Amino acid sequence: MTWPGRILTGRSQHALLLVPGHDGSCVRDVYLTWATERPPLPTTDPYLVVHTNANAKPELRRYPRRADADKAWWRELDALLLAPDERRAFRRPQIFDTLNDLPEHVRTRLRVRVHGFDQDGKASNRRWYTAITPPIWAWAQEHDPERAERIAECVAAAEHHAGRLTYLTGQAWMDTIDGPDRRADGRTPGKPEKKPTSPWAAPARAAYWPLAEDAFWRLLDQPGISARRVYATAAEQALRTATAGDRIRLRHAARAVAAAVAELHRPPRTRPDEERR
Repeated sequence: MTWPGRILTGRSQHALLLVPGHDGSCVRDVYLTWATERPPLPTTDPYLVVHTNANAKPELRRYPRRADADKAWWRELDALLLAPDERRAFRRPQIFDTLNDLPEHVRTRLRVRVHGFDQDGKASNRRWYTAITPPIWAWAQEHDPERAERIAECVAAAEHHAGRLTYLTGQAWMDTIDGPDRRADGRTPGKPEKKPTSPWAAPARAAYWPLAEDAFWRLLDQPGISARRVYATAAEQALRTATAGDRIRLRHAARAVAAAVAELHRPPRTRPDEERR
């Protein structure tokens, strides 16, 4: 068997333990078990994006990116287009390393079809999905480094502000239900500690990602525009959309949302160089 099939076969081995009947002429039960107690030999699936956590134990340091049916394919472009680099926390699929050997007329028309099983931690299938990209290899770092870096910058900014939106939506909800008496440590005097789930979080994320995708494609052709500012504005719009009714109905909501919006637009404190992006 040729590569890569030969490294993906034989990854697990099982044994059937047959329990004979009383006279040995038939089988009355069967057990399926592992054929060996030793772990399988380490290998890397060449079709997967692999992450590296330098702070983890050696056996847990490298792990594949999990499938996510809620994640649009453009959010994975940085992991497909950036060339391998030891400084990055992820590596594109190894199968991509051979694409430059293809004839140019093939590379320029090359699309990537994605297949995924979105599973929970116990291997229960949540959803099966598939998607196909437009021709993207002309954007690879080997061929267009500026475009590849811009894609990576925009994807990172979109993901960062999605996380900020989720966090600040939760903070705004807590400020709304607790009011101005909420202490700096997040607790209200005289009330037990609680971490209620914000009803604004899911609607805000649902409103954010379509805006983020539209912004992504615009930003690729506008390299001089700050991706951080554009995605902060998209997150603000999503937050205001998700809280529109409650800002009128709930007493402290308008003030809490205004504070969250201010935080969304606040420049990063630890890396001021990103302000220019």
